[in-house]
Amino acid sequence: MQQSVEKFLKAYLLEKEEGFPFIHSIKMLIHLCTQIDKDFEYLLKIDADKLDKYYTGTRYLPLLKVSQKEAKEAIEIAEKVKDFVLKKLKIKEL
Repeated sequence: MQQSVEKFLKAYLLEKEEGFPFIHSIKMLIHLCTQIDKDFEYLLKIDADKLDKYYTGTRYLPLLKVSQKEAKEAIEIAEKVKDFVLKKLKIKEL
């Protein structure tokens, strides 16, 4: 889920800035998006930056154990981010 949220935020930055930094931090990407559109503060309110903890722990070092509850929460956050960014980009659906 972390990667999908990262890609949605980078898509927004690519559309608005014609580029994006080579970082993986959801929190930092949200901050960059907020500099363009303050509405992106909403993503911090839904705790989208919580997904940062899943970047290395599940991608490269399968040491992080994720409960069903945590997985469900991550999916819900990712869906909210997807819907939010698609709306900002005026894309009806993928």
